[in-house]
Amino acid sequence: MTLAFRREYRTFAHLGDDWGVHETTVQRTVERVEAALIASAQFRLPGKKVLKQAENVFQMIAVDAAETPCERPKKSGQAPYGCRSAQDSSALGTAARKSATR
Repeated sequence: MTLAFRREYRTFAHLGDDWGVHETTVQRTVERVEAALIASAQFRLPGKKVLKQAENVFQMIAVDAAETPCERPKKSGQAPYGCRSAQDSSALGTAARKSATR
C-alpha cells in the first residue's frame, strides 16, 4: 500500500477501496511504514557537511538549436475594406477641429 501511495500519488480512499480496508487503516499503515524507514539508517540523506566536502562542480549549458523564421503577414499597399490609413484619420481629425472652431 505504501509503495502504491508513493508511486501513483493515489488517495487513501482509493487505496482503501482497492485493498478492502478503510482509508484510516491505509493512513496508519503508510505512517507506520514511513516511520520504520526513517528510523533505519539506510534511507537517510547525507548532511550538508558531506555535500560540501564532496565539492562536486556541475556545469550546465543550455543551447537553443531551433532556428525558425518569424511568420508575419505580408504588407499590402491598400488597407482592407472599411479600414482607414493613418493619413486619412489625421485628415479627418483636422477637418473636424476646423468645423468645431467656426
